[in-house]
Amino acid sequence: MSAERWNKNHIVFALSLLVGCILLHIGSAGFGFCLYDDQHQIVHNQTLEWSQATGYFVHDVWRFAQPLYRNFYRPVFLLWLLINWKLFAMNAVAWHLVQLLLHALVAVLVWRLALHLLRDEFAAGVAGIVFAVHPAHVESAVWLSGSTEPLVAFFFLASFLAYLRGRRKSLPDASTKSRARLWWLLSGLLALPALFSKETALALPGLILMHAWWFGGDVEHESEAPLPVGAKILGVLSSAAPVLLATVIYFGMRLAVMRHLAVASNSLWRVLLTAPLDLVECLRLSLWPYPLALFYDLHLLSAPTPGFWLALLVVVAVVAVTVWASRREPVLRLVAAWWLLPLLPVLAGLISFPAGDLLHDRYVYLSTVAVALLAGWVIARLPESPQKVLGVAANRTVPLLVLTLAGALLTITQTQVWRDPLSLFGHAVDVAPESVKARNLYANQLLKAGALQPALELYAGTLRLDPDGWDTNFAYGVTLLSTGHPSEAEERLRHACEVDATNALGYVLLAETLRAEGRPAEARNALRYGLAHADSQQDLLKAKLAELDGQP
Repeated sequence: MSAERWNKNHIVFALSLLVGCILLHIGSAGFGFCLYDDQHQIVHNQTLEWSQATGYFVHDVWRFAQPLYRNFYRPVFLLWLLINWKLFAMNAVAWHLVQLLLHALVAVLVWRLALHLLRDEFAAGVAGIVFAVHPAHVESAVWLSGSTEPLVAFFFLASFLAYLRGRRKSLPDASTKSRARLWWLLSGLLALPALFSKETALALPGLILMHAWWFGGDVEHESEAPLPVGAKILGVLSSAAPVLLATVIYFGMRLAVMRHLAVASNSLWRVLLTAPLDLVECLRLSLWPYPLALFYDLHLLSAPTPGFWLALLVVVAVVAVTVWASRREPVLRLVAAWWLLPLLPVLAGLISFPAGDLLHDRYVYLSTVAVALLAGWVIARLPESPQKVLGVAANRTVPLLVLTLAGALLTITQTQVWRDPLSLFGHAVDVAPESVKARNLYANQLLKAGALQPALELYAGTLRLDPDGWDTNFAYGVTLLSTGHPSEAEERLRHACEVDATNALGYVLLAETLRAEGRPAEARNALRYGLAHADSQQDLLKAKLAELDGQP
């Protein structure tokens, strides 16, 4: 079977997969722009203009809103937002449909990848279907600001497939050789938008190097005697050369723009302690995606705990099983690498991630390609039973039907969680009751819905969980101020300013509170102190100070 040639059945299956994947998430088309990030990145983003496009390549992705996120260099993602904005403006339905189409195209590419790697039509079909119905993809499929995942995956998979097509470049046939060289070059060109979409694309060169080493950098040598090590290394590097060059370009531009690889806000010791728990949770999201939520109760550890040792034991056991299985079936090496490598940038990101962002469903989007490949490989290797269902052995069809129906049901259910902020954040609190970020966001929505007492109780409970958190003290202080409790608000806002002396908003709201209490001199002092210590929004502080100076 040639995975490169399309036939009528391939076209029918690809279209069915495309339509089915879109219909599975179609309920999100009416959800509008989500309160969580969409308002900042899309609705109120003043840089979504063609005149600003070149600036995407010389600034952090969050530069338009605040300087608090200095680790994300994603110019292609911003270009994607710009193109959608120019095409659809505030038509959220169109935004959602285009994103669902992108996600569905990724599912089709996963199926094509499985055709190449598993070399079995049925196994590839299973892989495509499992990816399409995987519930952990809901966040990336229905959240417009989460389009980074299908965007990077589209170019990532396209680049890898181009590399696979380019492995014929050393064959003697001139026509085949010429086409293969074009695919080989295309792999590098497609790697660039992948890398400029999201940092997880850094897994691409590693996967290509591993595939070329394990399976031969060129089809000419696949069935021959092993090459000398030196020649093999050269062949591997040659196969990966366009993608490696793209990676060097990416790092060069990133370092020139950002002046660093990452801004560290967490200690390396705490990151090392937390990494095994994060890996185990990512494994859980990949293989058992229930329950799902926007936030999870994962916190940075400061010392080894029983949970740390258990997670470390699970990681060691999984590695041992993977090594054993990959010796029996070489393709499983690549499957394991495909799951792990996209998570390495996530683990590295623990050094800088805020407390509430250590784990998200979207982090496993690319890794679930491995889950889809594994499902296809396992089901296709089950012994065929004489009973048939839909023309296929029942013991193969039934597991596929179970996975499909279960995945589809969970996907449809989880999609509805995103219908409005109250549902989204409320569900997050149900799943992760100790998530400070989820609790603060839900309390804010309760307040907007007029549920004042539940909001205040939630804030008070969150303060007990997180007494020294800036977000909690600030949000609770703002709520107390808006509900006529200025003295309690002052206490919380003063503590917020003590916790983070560089955040200008704390001083602005503290000044508002002091002014409401009839203490304008103290309000001015708070703003002056903020001007001396805040690392951003100086104009806001100056404007507030001028406003106060203009009053008696």
